Amino acid sequence: MPEIPTHVAIIADGNRRWARERGLAPMEGHREAYAKVFDLAEYAAGRGVKYMTFFAFSTENWKRAKVEVDFLLGLLDRFVSGEVERLHEKGFRIRFFGTREGVSAKLSAALDRVEERTAANTQAAINICFNYGGRTDLVEATQKIVREGIAAEDINEEVISAHLSSAGTPPPDLVIRTSGELRLSNFLIWEAAYAELLFFDIKWPEFGEAQIDEALAEYARRQRRFGA
Repeated sequence: MPEIPTHVAIIADGNRRWARERGLAPMEGHREAYAKVFDLAEYAAGRGVKYMTFFAFSTENWKRAKVEVDFLLGLLDRFVSGEVERLHEKGFRIRFFGTREGVSAKLSAALDRVEERTAANTQAAINICFNYGGRTDLVEATQKIVREGIAAEDINEEVISAHLSSAGTPPPDLVIRTSGELRLSNFLIWEAAYAELLFFDIKWPEFGEAQIDEALAEYARRQRRFGA
């Protein structure tokens, strides 16, 4: 049996370019992207992947045009109010990685309710990186450590990992990025230190089950040495 990664993380990139190439508004690219995330997460779970993490909204994305930001937040609200129950019934646990700074109290409370609602589920996990930046996450983790009064000599990798927003989730085995860009863009920069990286030239709205299969097959061909 080929080895299946426990945790696959995806930078779902290229949505706006996909839309522009078709003469569509950027929001149509985001709409198409949203439609794929949860179907592909379910498909990957069926292949044996236990954790899927998606980069949905970065701390830098607030700089985009207000109409686009509002649309992206609307998609998140649609997920919270519509998709969660279906995924909950199928046994998916849902978590949100990222800072809550700058997020409205109403939305933050809604995200908390989703996490609480699905906390006991064990079929597989879907992690959404919302208002997320790897460096910001490390800064906030450091602040928590200082506030807790942990002595400098007691700080190690395990302590830092336990204070990240991804605490409790194993590090990704495989990181996928679509649209031909060859960088991590501040995504899981601590957690992905030893992850296998795989880049696809196609844009996220074109990504499907065949590409999931291709990624899993490529992962099975690689030898992970962790520096050995």
